[in-house]
Amino acid sequence: MALAASGQLYSWGMGMDGRLGHGDIAHRDGPTLVAGLEDAGVALLSIAAGTSHSLAADAEGTLWTWGCGLEGALGLGESDAPVLVPTRVDTAVLTPSEQPDGAGRQVRMLAAGNQCSAAVTVDGRLFTWGVGAHYTLGLGDMQTAWKPTEVQTLRFANIKAAAMGPRHAAAVGEDGVLYTWGSGAHGRLGHGDGGATHRLPTPVSFFEGRRVVDVSICHCDGCATAAVTEDGACFTWGAAHSALGNSRPDGAGDDEASDGDQGLPRSVEGPWHRVRLIPTSSPLHQVPPADSRRWCAGQANKDRCRCVGQLPRPAARPPELTCKTYHCNTFSHPPPSTRQFRAGRCLGKLNAAEKTF
Repeated sequence: MALAASGQLYSWGMGMDGRLGHGDIAHRDGPTLVAGLEDAGVALLSIAAGTSHSLAADAEGTLWTWGCGLEGALGLGESDAPVLVPTRVDTAVLTPSEQPDGAGRQVRMLAAGNQCSAAVTVDGRLFTWGVGAHYTLGLGDMQTAWKPTEVQTLRFANIKAAAMGPRHAAAVGEDGVLYTWGSGAHGRLGHGDGGATHRLPTPVSFFEGRRVVDVSICHCDGCATAAVTEDGACFTWGAAHSALGNSRPDGAGDDEASDGDQGLPRSVEGPWHRVRLIPTSSPLHQVPPADSRRWCAGQANKDRCRCVGQLPRPAARPPELTCKTYHCNTFSHPPPSTRQFRAGRCLGKLNAAEKTF
């Protein structure tokens, strides 16, 4: 998917279960305007693409979902039926119980995983829904949540960012504390506790004394996590095969989870002066150095950062790239031209007539 500066949404790729939002299950070879949202007259501010479903929030804070509805991934109630067009979610369920007048129900940002979803409201509350396997929802059990449900343990954390993967999730509070929960296999939670599962959000003690500002989960296999701190440092942890972008010193340390996996965050060294952004749930962790070149954390079996191309100039901010299993998501801020950007093996390009992108 691609979000244009005008708030219009484009999608392309595999259309199974209606994940593209065009009212059918046909594939699209290139970006196509999602007419349902255009007809509704909404301007979008945030989007997220799960493995087989999609989310969007408009300027009014309204939540829209579509695609595969298995295990409540869409938040529309107890139905597994696919939804082929963007459908409004009853945001009354996002209203904090102590504020019955509806204050705080607007959605600020979204995250999506494998049949699970999350929304952060303008007042910093985190709501999750969908399949509860691996305790990914942070609700303390593995039950399916058919509608958005508040993560009570983070009620007073004033959440600013969240990320969801197939088996774990993460969130960042206003105070810079990073929380992770779910399956700890391969050290993906960053707690250095031998891969233990955490049923509820748990602060990552490694970052005590630092302020985390953003977090990302790799959706290739869900085995790696990355975070950026306020001082511009980038840290990664998780499975050794997930291209963490940092070389391991000779000999295993205390942060080794299993089979050479990295159980504690470790800094990614690169030629940039300051890391400003990590795109969520991308197998290509793209971070912009000061000279506007794009760098990634390598691919499988390569753990040194390398340059992957030149960003167009001037570029106030690079696009966020997300590549899911079968469809692409590009959140533009926007780039200054209609040139195409890569996320993994997925590729899309807008037509010349769609220069608002």
